[in-house]
Amino acid sequence: MPFRVQTTVGETGTEIEILKHWSAQALQTMQSIVLSAAAIYADANIQVTPDQPVTAADPIPKRIRAGAILTLIPGDTHKRFKVFHALTNEAIKGILPFDVEFLDNTDNSDEAVPMMWMGAPFDKTKITEYATHATALTTATTNGTLPGCAFL
Repeated sequence: MPFRVQTTVGETGTEIEILKHWSAQALQTMQSIVLSAAAIYADANIQVTPDQPVTAADPIPKRIRAGAILTLIPGDTHKRFKVFHALTNEAIKGILPFDVEFLDNTDNSDEAVPMMWMGAPFDKTKITEYATHATALTTATTNGTLPGCAFL
């Protein structure tokens, strides 16, 4: 595992590492962003993750996996981010380096997280929906949105 790269232990107990190899630039240029809990809960493509029996007092959380492609929410006055789906006005801004869990869809559940966006040698097998968005990711590396990034 590369030095100083945060990994997450997933439900299967395996580590999730989105970088193909260590990159000082990728680690030093991570950007701090806020993920919108409301946008995550509204996204039908993100599944709930029950780890325990569900009760009314303990709702099912939603989890975004490491390697999720992120975009700025168009028109959001707080400049929050959500998962990229190649919709109108969406542009790839970066990649989530670890899992993030949201307990509900309120602004209180918005999560501040780092985002990798520059000089990262990503392992394309660890990028969520890579096959679906390969062309958009390649375009993002050449148009300056993901400068110096590679999907190996």
